Amino acid sequence: MRQTKLARLYLIIFGGTFFLVSCASLIRFYAERDDIWWTPRNSPVSLEESRDRVEVYVRGLLLQDALRSGRLQLLMKDSGASSLNSSDIGIRLNNRDRVKAMRIPGMIASAAAAGFTGLIVLFGIIGLIPSRLNGSATGALDGER
Repeated sequence: MRQTKLARLYLIIFGGTFFLVSCASLIRFYAERDDIWWTPRNSPVSLEESRDRVEVYVRGLLLQDALRSGRLQLLMKDSGASSLNSSDIGIRLNNRDRVKAMRIPGMIASAAAAGFTGLIVLFGIIGLIPSRLNGSATGALDGER
């Protein structure tokens, strides 16, 4: 009887602890801000580095081609017009989709762990404790064969 109560207590305590840790991981995943995955404002990505993710068109012409041909100019009040170079252009990217996709396997593991440990806690609460196949541990010592 005492071993059953002790086993039940262990199921509730350890199962509950691991359940809360798994749930905390899931909550952190869904509650994080969406704007933290942008590249920093003070170090934008150059056009060449972002070529595999972004294509910018100006009146149907690819931005890199328009810059090379000198067709894009910047009008300033003080200095007049000057041609733009590719070094004048910086791009900020939102990497949220890539980061979230990389974290999906970990979230699946956390969800599975939360389900499994939730089941263990439920077993502990309702008192479903696995017993030995041949009866209780003290039954053989008391002469109950």
